Amino acid sequence: AVFQDRRLRSWIEEALSTTNVRLIIRLLVTASFYGCSTIGSGESAGRQPSPELTPEEERETFQLEPGLKIQLVAAEPLIEDPVVCTFDEDGRLWVVEMRAYTPDMEGTGEREPIGPVSVLQDTDGDGVMDLSTVYLDSLVLSRALAVVAGGVLVVEKEALWMTRDVDGDLGGDSKSLIDPHYAG
Repeated sequence: AVFQDRRLRSWIEEALSTTNVRLIIRLLVTASFYGCSTIGSGESAGRQPSPELTPEEERETFQLEPGLKIQLVAAEPLIEDPVVCTFDEDGRLWVVEMRAYTPDMEGTGEREPIGPVSVLQDTDGDGVMDLSTVYLDSLVLSRALAVVAGGVLVVEKEALWMTRDVDGDLGGDSKSLIDPHYAG
């Protein structure tokens, strides 16, 4: 595959040189979030955009080294417009969904508070996420996430927030401002 983004290509090549299964799963999720339908599409060269593919069709476009395999772990409608994800120690996939980002060329509605952070879980052990729980909702342009001891760090607009699930239901019960200019 020809990757338009050299950083992504380098990261993928590094990931494929290991045998770490969790890293391979992250590779699939991360690559799909980067919009792999543009891989080798020539969009940047002025050609027609790639056709929209189903997750199964997209998986078939990956070229892997012998001995490696790739597995789809999450797709729409379970997640929508994902921009970043991370796994926690229990194998749950935490996803920032930026649903309001550039809805049209003018950016109309881009600052609407409609972005969630979702927690995806594989409840039947088949390796595919099948349950989505909204951890935080009504976010505006959230673009970073880190699961840390005692909570989850989330970047929304330019601010860094520490959020906590106080009652264990995978819902963000508290949100404390850490740095108002973190991403500014």
